[in-house]
Amino acid sequence: MELSNGFSLFQSASLSIRRYNGGLPVLLLQSGIFDRRTWYFLTIKILLSSTTVVSYFLSTGLVSDLGITPIIGDANFAQAPFSINFTKQQVLRSFEPDFSTYTPSIYPAFGEFSEPPSKSQGIDDTGRIMRAILPITSPSTRESLSNFTGTGTLLSTHVLCIKSVLKDFALIAGGGEHQSDPLYVRGSVSIGTSIPDGLTFYNATADPTNSFEPTNFLSFTCSMAKITNSGEWPIAMCVAGNYFGNENITGGGTDGTTRIPTLGLRATSFLNNIILIDPLSYILVNYSGILPASSERQIYTNWTDVSTTDSSWTAMKNTNNISTNLESISISYCFTNFASVDGNMIVTSPASRTEPVLRSLQFSTALGAGDVLKQLGADGSNLTLADRGVLALKPSDQWPSIIFDDPSETTINTPNSQALDGTYGFGMEITTTAVNPSLRTWALCTYCAVSLTDPGGTNITGISVALSPIFQASVQKSGSAAKALNAVLSVMNMVQYYTRYMPALLDFQTLIQLKSSTG
Repeated sequence: MELSNGFSLFQSASLSIRRYNGGLPVLLLQSGIFDRRTWYFLTIKILLSSTTVVSYFLSTGLVSDLGITPIIGDANFAQAPFSINFTKQQVLRSFEPDFSTYTPSIYPAFGEFSEPPSKSQGIDDTGRIMRAILPITSPSTRESLSNFTGTGTLLSTHVLCIKSVLKDFALIAGGGEHQSDPLYVRGSVSIGTSIPDGLTFYNATADPTNSFEPTNFLSFTCSMAKITNSGEWPIAMCVAGNYFGNENITGGGTDGTTRIPTLGLRATSFLNNIILIDPLSYILVNYSGILPASSERQIYTNWTDVSTTDSSWTAMKNTNNISTNLESISISYCFTNFASVDGNMIVTSPASRTEPVLRSLQFSTALGAGDVLKQLGADGSNLTLADRGVLALKPSDQWPSIIFDDPSETTINTPNSQALDGTYGFGMEITTTAVNPSLRTWALCTYCAVSLTDPGGTNITGISVALSPIFQASVQKSGSAAKALNAVLSVMNMVQYYTRYMPALLDFQTLIQLKSSTG
């Protein structure tokens, strides 16, 4: 039996402490109950046992449904499903992915074709990657699959991070009406005077009055993540082009260039440009050292670029007015392309595979993502597709020609125009009203996003405890923010596919040919 969220009832039962360690209430019936003088007690025990067992199995089903995973036994060897317990805040809108209810227990196998990344200085590139999401619900079938020919979903997964040029860069402490808002950085960002290889520009509106070129400066405001785990990097992410935060106004201000609904900046893709109307570009913020306090209003300006020429991060050091041990703040300007479209595909593999899971770690509440990163190719290794447990996707010169028959289906907010992780990904909404931009910052680390009202808090939204270890493990093992962001967004798309999109596909019959590697 399989529940709707992907857990098998047999596996989920082991999550119960009572079931796992034995001692079911039926053991009350083992001895001493058939004495003629104890029929009354026998009846009571049977009734209690029956109701307890029934309630136990009902509660176990609910535990599985919620995806709660207490780790029982030896945590070194335990494999546990996980819960994507993303906490939604008011900055999220209805078109955003709701990870609070999605609880995949495994990471499904997929097909992949990729090209070598750019090796230019100052560019962190995953290269163009096309992934084939298979319309197969059975994990055992996906694991044994050696050949698939038919209709599936083609997903572009290219991420490109570039060393940026910054102007008007500042660190704000004590902002807001009461001069106690958490720390954030603001400024304007550009890729420089020319577009490097590996980045394309597509002006969806063809409006020459709008600042679409990536060489133009866009404003950004990003809150700073709070270090809560010494083994993690305090990396935060916001959307390039969001509003400036005005330190004198609660809720932000309208100064600075705003991001209008269609920006058109994207990494390159194997798919047609019109497939994805509005890709996002992001600002990643990291820092080393100790942040200053935010107890009174202070605007820290006068920053010097101290980054190396080969880095994709722009490292900024304050030259005169920060007394704490803040060493530097680093910025990377990242472009994505996660367009998706249904099309014909051929995937093959010479070997079977085991779909990975996040693993529990001894002496840690974090989850081990090593197996998942290996599958995604985001751990810095150079493994073959077969060694990663990934099928080979046959490239096709027809990919760029796959477009929608109805032109209206490419308009904003229609299902076909949006990436599987949401039309605007993390944190974008169509609006011309000034709202607090620092609330549109995501913490790409575990437990480093707390509410504004907490002492020492930060205006930052936490991603799930499943996504954060994937990002952190990837960026530290591979040294690539682009690979880490690619891994997180790939997982988000996989979750969306198998929880939203795939159920609809079950009603659509496709001609496929399956051949088991065991057969």
